[in-house]
Amino acid sequence: MKTCKRFTYLLFFVFSINLLFSQNKDDALLYHLEGIKLFNNKKYEEAIANFSKVLKISQQIYSKEIEGIALNNIGLCYKNLGDNGKAVQYFNQSLEIKKIFNNKPEIIAILNRIAISYEKLGELDKALKSYESILDKLDINKNDKFKAKTFNSIGDIYYRLNDLKTAIFYYEESIKVSSSFNDDLLVAESLRKIGSIYNDMGDKKEGIRLFNRAYELEKGVKKNDH
Repeated sequence: MKTCKRFTYLLFFVFSINLLFSQNKDDALLYHLEGIKLFNNKKYEEAIANFSKVLKISQQIYSKEIEGIALNNIGLCYKNLGDNGKAVQYFNQSLEIKKIFNNKPEIIAILNRIAISYEKLGELDKALKSYESILDKLDINKNDKFKAKTFNSIGDIYYRLNDLKTAIFYYEESIKVSSSFNDDLLVAESLRKIGSIYNDMGDKKEGIRLFNRAYELEKGVKKNDH
């Protein structure tokens, strides 16, 4: 009889916990949706208040998945408010949780946000590390716009670090990838950057040649658009 009562109490306890978690998840969803609405209306501080409630609930019910989403959303709000220091803190916390679930597209997206935030903070070594982590996770045999832009961003960092040869190398890698799927505008962007480097180094002739190549590509794109 005692065993039966204990079992009944245990079932009641489990049911109560599940009910509590279910209610909390519903509350978290409502706060999340309200946060998204406020975010889309550029009311970032109010959105943070809602996403912070989601974060608190996720920690109470031990839902790492919801916690990772909330941290990322708060980071995005701070990013749009121009507070890259706080943004990168939340992005890094979200990244650690995303790694648990090994969702590669989400990890890459957050690494990109982290890299951009560090760039804006002037912490170029950390930005570079994040971009390199992205390249490590991208499919080596697949060329796409994101990979081309990542090479381009790495080139930008080396340019800011005054490592011009390495900057040129990454811009050329971006050109190779962009050319593989005929994105002439991306190719032109990298050509202009390489042209600027040659111009800075005193090789005006090579700089002008590259600027002209970029111009011809851009002109071709505009012509095809009409």
